[in-house]
Amino acid sequence: MSNNKNKKPHFLDEYDDGEYLGNIWGWKFSFISLAVLIILSIYVGYSYATQEVPIEPTHQEPIQKK
Repeated sequence: MSNNKNKKPHFLDEYDDGEYLGNIWGWKFSFISLAVLIILSIYVGYSYATQEVPIEPTHQEPIQKK
C-alpha cells in the first residue's frame, strides 16, 4: 500500500525545473537596485560619520526624583 494515495496534493508537486523562466525583472533591474542600496548605505554612513544629521536630541530635560 502506498502513502501517495492518501496524500493531499501540494501545489509544488507539479513544479518542473525545466519551466523556470529566469528573473522576471531581468538582471539589469537587479544591478540597478543593488547600486541604489549601496549608494544609500554610503550616504547613511557618511551622514553618521560627519554628524550632519544629529542623532542625539539637542535638548534634554533633567529627571526629577521624588
